[in-house]
Amino acid sequence: MLDVREPEELADGVIPGSVNIPMGAVERRLHEIPNDREIVVICHIGERSAYVAKKLNALGYDRALNLSGGVDAWLRTMDAISPSDLHARAASLKLFDIRKDPDDRQIPGSPRAEGAALETGNELP
Repeated sequence: MLDVREPEELADGVIPGSVNIPMGAVERRLHEIPNDREIVVICHIGERSAYVAKKLNALGYDRALNLSGGVDAWLRTMDAISPSDLHARAASLKLFDIRKDPDDRQIPGSPRAEGAALETGNELP
């Protein structure tokens, strides 16, 4: 996951395993973003991440996706995890698969996280 929020916004909560590269730094830090796997782009409410996902798609990152609703929707769905207690709670975290396959079905064996959905940058208006 690529978190494009500004560093000071991370105090609101983080998604475990996400990497923070602020939106304004993404293009100059492309070398840090792998293009051989799905990249889920996140921000506070999904607007900046939608822009970045679309931009990454245009730059050849065909598997860049936007987390619609952003961290805000995710935090409403999951327990908020502040950076200070992330390490202490990491062992007890349960990951949710919020992707949908092309047939619009839940990926088998994964709990569903309601309130957050993915969309490809190519599907954005």
